[in-house]
Amino acid sequence: MRQLWAAVVILAGMLALLAWNGVVLQRQLQPLAEELRQAASAAQQEDWDQAAALTQSLEAQWQGQVPYLQVIHAHTRIDQVALAFLELKGALACRAAEDYTAAALRIAGTLEAMVCLERLSVGNLL
Repeated sequence: MRQLWAAVVILAGMLALLAWNGVVLQRQLQPLAEELRQAASAAQQEDWDQAAALTQSLEAQWQGQVPYLQVIHAHTRIDQVALAFLELKGALACRAAEDYTAAALRIAGTLEAMVCLERLSVGNLL
């Protein structure tokens, strides 16, 4: 009977860690996705100073999240975001609003997908 309770406690602990990880990721990545949408809006309005400031801030915030994400998440999506940031900076340098917007929204979508993949749900447990 003790082994059963030990297994239940371990399982409960793992579920608690999964839930905690989902909350942490949402708190870290959701604001980045929102700021990316603001940056895309600034680029569409050709407010390049605002877009540049947001891009620099976003990239610094992203770099701060990468070590944690590399431990808990697949590297493919992290690499996708890193490449999209390069595209974002290239579009910013060329003042290409459409390319900038596309790259910003691609990053935002990838970040939201990362949050969904780590959220505690029945689908993610199966």
